[in-house]
Formats: sequence, C-alpha cells, structure tokens
Amino acid sequence: MIAYYGYAVRPLVIIAIPAAITVAWKPDYLIRDISWQLSFLAFLGVLVLAPLMVERWVRRPNTIKLLVIESTAAQVTTAPLILGLFANLSLISPLSNVVILPLVPLAMLLSFATGVTAMASPLIGAWVALPATGLLGLMVGLSQWFATWPYANVNFQVSTSGVLVLYALVVVLTFSLYRWRARHPEAVSAQEYSPMDVKLG
Repeated sequence: MIAYYGYAVRPLVIIAIPAAITVAWKPDYLIRDISWQLSFLAFLGVLVLAPLMVERWVRRPNTIKLLVIESTAAQVTTAPLILGLFANLSLISPLSNVVILPLVPLAMLLSFATGVTAMASPLIGAWVALPATGLLGLMVGLSQWFATWPYANVNFQVSTSGVLVLYALVVVLTFSLYRWRARHPEAVSAQEYSPMDVKLG
C-alpha cells in the first residue's frame, strides 16, 4: 500500500471497522445476510488481494489493468461462497466490469442531479432524468448482452467442505503474495504508478 500513496494503509482495519459496526447493530448480518457477506468478501478482494496481485504481476498499471485486477480479486474472494450457495458463477464478470464500471460514477452523478432537480420542479426533473435513464438502460443492456455470451456462466455445486477448501486456497494465495512482497521490496518500490490510474485501497 505504501507504493500507492506514500504511507501505510491498513486495509484489514478499513474493512474491520464497518464490519464490526454493522454486526454490532444487527448480529444476523454475520450469519444470515448473504449480501452482507458477499459485500465484505468483495471488499477483502479489492483492498487486500488486488494490491498484492498488482505488485506481483503488473509492472505498469493503468486504469484497464487495475479494473481487471480488482474485478478478478473480488471474484476470487466471493466465488467459493457463490458456488456453495447458488451453484452458479460468471466467467466474464472481469471483462464486463471493465466496460460497465467506468459508467457507474456518471450514472450516480446523473441520478443525483435528477433527484435534486425533481425536488425543485418535477417537470424539469423529468427532462433531467432522461440522460440518467438512458445511461442506466445502456448499463443494463450491456449486462444482459454479456450474459448471452457462450460459457458466460458455469453451473457447479460446491459442498460446504469444498467452500472451506477453496477459501483455504485463497488464504494460501494471499499469504504467498505477502511473502513475495516481503522478499522483493525493491521490485515493489520500483513500480511506476500514476495517481490518476491507481484505484486500489
């Protein structure tokens, strides 16, 4: 993390604080809320695993490479649970995310502008909503189009023991990348980063 910003960032602390707060507020999240579990597993992938993958395998990061790495890391940390619960996994999500995720900030901005304008004038808000509606429709259409690709999804049931084994492999991968970082500090510090490109926590 020091390579990105010049100071140490503790991703586990960043994840642990909101996790602890939300679980303290509603303990059921930890056991029964699948969306909560998948969200924090994805955060672990993006904030912990993805930077290690970049340091190990990407010499000259750019926006596209970082989007692919982030998406792949999030899929690695969520895939075992998804397979265990739903027996279905998307194989093209890293690619589709590269196309769709850059549109998300603009969609959020347009949606915010629509909401603010509609509070002042519903008539004007209806016109302002047109770009947001069109962009959101485009994003949904792209998602549906990617879903039609051959082998876009695989159906594979994983038992509870299989899920545990897969997460053990994820832990082994993460610690092996940490060990590589510790053995090659010069390689990590020599990487070239652009502040505009780096999106990892």
